[in-house]
Amino acid sequence: MKISITIKELIKSFKLFLLSIKTKKKLLASKEVINSRRNKCNNCEFLVYERFMWLFPRKKRCGICTCFINSKTKLKFERCPKNKW
Repeated sequence: MKISITIKELIKSFKLFLLSIKTKKKLLASKEVINSRRNKCNNCEFLVYERFMWLFPRKKRCGICTCFINSKTKLKFERCPKNKW
């Protein structure tokens, strides 16, 4: 799997995360936004199913940035690398 996210994008995302903690802003998106994002990800051509070890169920990951879909779609400050949401 090719990773196309840059270090700059990772740092930007991490800075937003730290800023939201520092300012005590709400980190999670609303349930409607989460469901909308997940629907778009589930229908995306870049969706990848990946299994970590034999104990764990298959996890959905973005084939572009390699983030876990269930986690990424919950965070208010996250964005789709293909600008789908």
